[in-house]
Amino acid sequence: MNIKHNPSLSPESIKTLEKRHNAKYICDSCMKDHNGNWINLPFSFFYTDEPHPEGSNYFAYYHDMLNNRMMVTDGVSILDQTIDGAVAFNGDIIYSRCRHDCVTSEDGSVMIDGGRDYTRTDAEVVVHMKVNVDKLEVV
Repeated sequence: MNIKHNPSLSPESIKTLEKRHNAKYICDSCMKDHNGNWINLPFSFFYTDEPHPEGSNYFAYYHDMLNNRMMVTDGVSILDQTIDGAVAFNGDIIYSRCRHDCVTSEDGSVMIDGGRDYTRTDAEVVVHMKVNVDKLEVV
């Protein structure tokens, strides 16, 4: 099975950020706000061996639409909850990055929606994924 990522950043931007921060791109997903609610935006999560001074090895980039700029924030909430994935007939695993991010597999056999808020899918097989240090894996 192959986890299919749908990054909100371009491949060039991901490579630049990985090099700048000596980090590895993990996946895109939503993250929690200070009240524990999921923010309905895709965040690009990265792992770095050197923790931030506040202690987390995870950070996330996102597009601040109000000010039209890229922002960085602590990304430790990537560890908070599993991410559901739908298994397509061709074996690909797809997942929704955030609420109302409806994703269809490349072969058109399954869809998934809801991010980490809820799971709506037509897949016969649903898997749970979790970040293991610097990669998203099926648990």
